Order: sequence, then C-alpha cells, then structure tokens
Amino acid sequence: MYQRIGIFSPDRNTYISNLHGKNMLGIIGKHGDTLSTFTKIEQLKNYTKMQMRGTDWGTQYEKGGNLFFRSDFNDTIFQVITPNRLQPVYVLNLGKYKVSKQVGVDPDASLEGKIIPQDWADTKNYIYMTFTKDNYDCPNTRKSKSVKIYHALFSKEKHQLFIVEGSPIDYDAPILKNNIDGGVPVWPQSFMVDKNGEILLSLKGSELKSEVKSDRFQKSTAPADKKEKLKQLAESVNNADEILMIIK
Repeated sequence: MYQRIGIFSPDRNTYISNLHGKNMLGIIGKHGDTLSTFTKIEQLKNYTKMQMRGTDWGTQYEKGGNLFFRSDFNDTIFQVITPNRLQPVYVLNLGKYKVSKQVGVDPDASLEGKIIPQDWADTKNYIYMTFTKDNYDCPNTRKSKSVKIYHALFSKEKHQLFIVEGSPIDYDAPILKNNIDGGVPVWPQSFMVDKNGEILLSLKGSELKSEVKSDRFQKSTAPADKKEKLKQLAESVNNADEILMIIK
C-alpha cells in the first residue's frame, strides 16, 4: 500500500510518495499509475510490542530542482531520478555505531554508544548535519541529559568532516557564531537552503532588535563597521517587518 503525499517531481508529470510497509518510496504517474517502488533495506522481524519509538525519521529535501531522500535507518542519501532510479549521492559510514531498525524502534533496547542522524542541510559548499549519541532526541532525554547532540560540517571541497566544538548536553547554546556582523547565529535545516545552495533565514524586526541588544551581540568580535550597519538596520525596521537573511 502507498500513500500519496503531494510532492511533484521536477518534470511535473509524476508524484514522489512515501510508502508504508516494506517500501520506502514510490513514483506515481500523473494518472495515478505506480511507475516504480523501492524496498526498504531494513525490515522489522517478529516485532510484537504495542509501542514503537521514533528515533530516525530519515531525510527528504529538494535542491537544484532535484529530490533527495534517505529512508529511516538507512545510511545512504539518494537522488530520485524519475521514473525508476535512485542514485546514491552520500553515504554515512557509521560502522558499529549504526542503529538497526529492530533496535531503534524498540523502547526497551539501549542506544548507548549508538549514533542517530537527524538534521541534514545540503548547501553549496558544505553539508550541515546534526546527530545524536547514546540516546534519541526527545523532551525526556533532554531533561535527563541522557542524549548527546552533536553538529558537524562536511566540506565538499576538502572531503573532510569537522565536528563543531561545544557541549553535547547544552541543547540551547548557539552552534555557529555569526562573525560576519555579530547578528543571529545560524544552523540551517534542509528547508532553509534555496536552489542555489544559499542559506535563507527569515527574521522578524522584533527579533533583530532584540539580537542587537543582547550580550552576545555586544561581546561579538565581528568587524565594528558591520555591527554598526546591523544596528542601523534594526533601528530602521518595525517589529512586525519580515527580514530575509541570505548567507552565501
């Protein structure tokens, strides 16, 4: 069985659909005919418990007119090529740290020492990724400080992965400081990346005004002239104004 989710592929003649059961993705023609389906690599076996925890939701995003997709508990990001192809683009080599679906959904199974991918933002020069270790991310695990949340940058030019410094149990700390003008720190999610791979962030005028009054802005080591321009912008807008921040 499949469920149409209403996402058109770039050629506008087919739907890309999430599937229930053994399949992870389906491509459906404009007349409702199923052109292709793709089977999940990992399947649950003899699972009889009433509850399942949501530890890995996979990834799906559009970039440059193409759709990219990672199924839950899969280690590969594919580009969807209609009508019947998935092309591997990135592979997360987690090795012994990978969580199987059988363990991941079981609320009684330990996740100690395991890594679970979360957010994934594919920009022009970098991939911004977030992952958890030792547990999955939810209000209870944050409250008990039993989940460690890490952020990493993958350089497409250097083919290197860099872990962002910071405490993995300080969930509210800014991830990347804004050293351009001392303004709002940014850690993008997939929906914040445009077709050219640039990061877009929408701010209210009130948010910008609050930011330039914050201790973080005052202590920022960004160039003084850039900070002054940001202050002038904050003074010139109304609280309800929408401001688009573009990071190239």
